[in-house]
Amino acid sequence: MQKQDYTSKIDLSVAKGLSPTDGVGALSDLRGEISMIDGSYIISYGGGCNSCLPAHEEKAALLGIGHVKEWHKPIHLSKALSGKALDTYIIEQAKMKGIDTDNAFPIRLMGKLIDVEMHVIEGPNDGFTGHGSKVHMAKQDDYKHVQIDGFVVGFYVPKTMFGQLTHPGEHFHYHWIDNARTRTAHLDLFGMSNGSILLLPKL
Repeated sequence: MQKQDYTSKIDLSVAKGLSPTDGVGALSDLRGEISMIDGSYIISYGGGCNSCLPAHEEKAALLGIGHVKEWHKPIHLSKALSGKALDTYIIEQAKMKGIDTDNAFPIRLMGKLIDVEMHVIEGPNDGFTGHGSKVHMAKQDDYKHVQIDGFVVGFYVPKTMFGQLTHPGEHFHYHWIDNARTRTAHLDLFGMSNGSILLLPKL
């Protein structure tokens, strides 16, 4: 994608055949966002769509998937955490659970998101010339919320995978899903309020 190749790399039906429980990604041609929770896809199209395809007929330019058989006991946040502080907390908790942080793994958060900036892509941006470009890769619908309820589905990756499933230099790729599990968006900035729940996989 950093080389501006936004063509289909996998059919969502093929990916679902691998029995994943969690996923994040982008539709082919950067038409929208893909999330998966408990084995079900949620797709949001940037700018809406006149003839949305069923999920099993869609294709992805980027898709990360994981299969979680069992989650560790829920971890309740004792205070609000945002940005890098939240990232660091998740990594510390993962290490405490014996999770190998040299490998990628899925995570979930549940509760009230705070200070949220998120987007849904709607197509390639002709001004994008690669990482470090002054313009975004895609045209996008931007959303800001002081607070919003929902789920966060995400993936941690080690430094060796920076720029593959995550943006260059970042450990996490996070998507928001509404409580009804009908809408999703890519999270750019957010925090989780006191009492929110973190789930880590038993690997």
